Amino acid sequence: MKILFLGNGQRAKACLEKIIETDEITSIIVEPSRAGDIVEAFATENDIPVYHPNSFSKDSDGYKVLQESEAELAILCGYTKIVPSEFLNHFRSKKGTINLHGGKVPEYRGSSPRSWQIVNGETQGAFTVLEVDEGIDTSHILAEHIYDITENTTIADVTSLELEIFPNLLSTVLENVRKGTLERRPQEGIARYWHRRKESDAQIHWDTMTADQVYNLIRAETEPFRGAFTYHGKEKIDILEARKLSELYGGTPGRIIKPYERGLVVMAQDTGLLITQIRHKGKKYSPNELLKSGIQFT
Repeated sequence: MKILFLGNGQRAKACLEKIIETDEITSIIVEPSRAGDIVEAFATENDIPVYHPNSFSKDSDGYKVLQESEAELAILCGYTKIVPSEFLNHFRSKKGTINLHGGKVPEYRGSSPRSWQIVNGETQGAFTVLEVDEGIDTSHILAEHIYDITENTTIADVTSLELEIFPNLLSTVLENVRKGTLERRPQEGIARYWHRRKESDAQIHWDTMTADQVYNLIRAETEPFRGAFTYHGKEKIDILEARKLSELYGGTPGRIIKPYERGLVVMAQDTGLLITQIRHKGKKYSPNELLKSGIQFT
């Protein structure tokens, strides 16, 4: 089966490596802002053409790529632009367009679902392969993998898991497409759309966030992401790791209230949270290496 692939990043590369075991990638589309992404190196190694169209609307550079392509199926993987009707109609008469979505639907439609699920304290997440229509993550579910989110799960754990799960999930879908046995399941439940997370969404607000909320934010934003952050004066400090405490604390939010050998207890809105690893100006520290008790975060 001939496939047009749109995407970038590690997940896309892992899926491309799986696809070429059974199918042909006619070309790879990378957003202009992501030119030079690791999928381009993959394309070069495998003699696959790469394009960076700004649009797929009629008479655009992207529309020309579609007209010249022999692809029967389109796959979106980390591609952030919304493909227009012209794109979808091109593949509707063939085998369609599918999207690899990193969240449970319909509860986590939209952007950054892996992080939002952790931020919101969910106990389960999902990797989903969706049919694509004119809506945003609104069409039928083609395959789904549910996984547990424990209170120790971080975005690094989810990122590692998706590199294992998504290629196999996609492989199963492609096999069903080839055999003509693909099943489409409608989404059920209350739909909610989530916006793309920005750097400002990773800031810790000690005075309005509970210790649990701060803890969830740290888990959702830690490496390989940029990290949840706070300020000491004008100095930005990334907090990469924390631990919940069984003891209850009281006091001024943002205040370091107790030094531990393993870190520092910082007061949130309701109680304390043990901070065990931070990063300042690109260098990682245990909190006690950089900070002294008595200062206050903002």
